[in-house]
Amino acid sequence: MCLVLQGAKYIIVGNQQKVLSVGQSAIVSVDMPVVGRIVQARSSEPYLTIAVKLDMVILLELAAHMRPLLPEYSAGCRR
Repeated sequence: MCLVLQGAKYIIVGNQQKVLSVGQSAIVSVDMPVVGRIVQARSSEPYLTIAVKLDMVILLELAAHMRPLLPEYSAGCRR
């Protein structure tokens, strides 16, 4: 998981392309190449991000105990 805190980054994951900017995040749930380049940064405001490696076994176990999302909340998810 990658959360952009400042600046912006263009990423390619498989055949999907996206620009991630402040407050946006990306989660890649399978082991695949991710290509990216920083497209917005200045010396006074450098590109900042937090990247966290998630344990999919733990996430799947957690998801199994959660209620399903209502359709209006899951419409923005990308599969």
